[in-house]
Amino acid sequence: MGVEIRRIRADDAETLKRTRLALLSDSPTAFGSNLERELAFTDDAWAERAVGSSAGPTRSTFLAFDGNNVVGIVGGLR
Repeated sequence: MGVEIRRIRADDAETLKRTRLALLSDSPTAFGSNLERELAFTDDAWAERAVGSSAGPTRSTFLAFDGNNVVGIVGGLR
């Protein structure tokens, strides 16, 4: 079937949270944030990270899926 890469959607907020926290736990120095900071995010904050704020999107995040498994993530900030 192959890997599917797509921009995250509002319903991907929980997947984004789970993936991001796992990455920060595994590779804490690879990102511009840390696990402690992101563990404190509310569900609303994760939802906003998934779809952007009401002022317009300031970030783009893409997930790579192999079936139901996330195998990659990339993001950019404006």
